[in-house]
Amino acid sequence: MRDMVKAEDVTNRMRAIRVSRGLTLEDVGKKMGKTHSAVSLQERNPLRLSVATLMKYADIYGCEVADFFVPYDYTERV
Repeated sequence: MRDMVKAEDVTNRMRAIRVSRGLTLEDVGKKMGKTHSAVSLQERNPLRLSVATLMKYADIYGCEVADFFVPYDYTERV
C-alpha cells in the first residue's frame, strides 16, 4: 500500500515549483486574481484546495497537478 501524501510535502513541493519558476507570491496573486496573502495561505494549506484551483496553480507554474503530489527535481523543468 502506498503511503499517504502529507500536507507539508505538498506545501513544500508547491513552494519549490513556484520559486524554481522565479515567481513571487505577488506574481501568482496577480495571475490568480488574489492577494499575495491569500496565495500564501493556500500554499500552506494545499489539501483544502479544489481541483480547479490546483489546475490554475499548475497552469501558472507550467507543471501538472500531479507534480504537487509526487517527489520531483523541479530545477530540471526550469
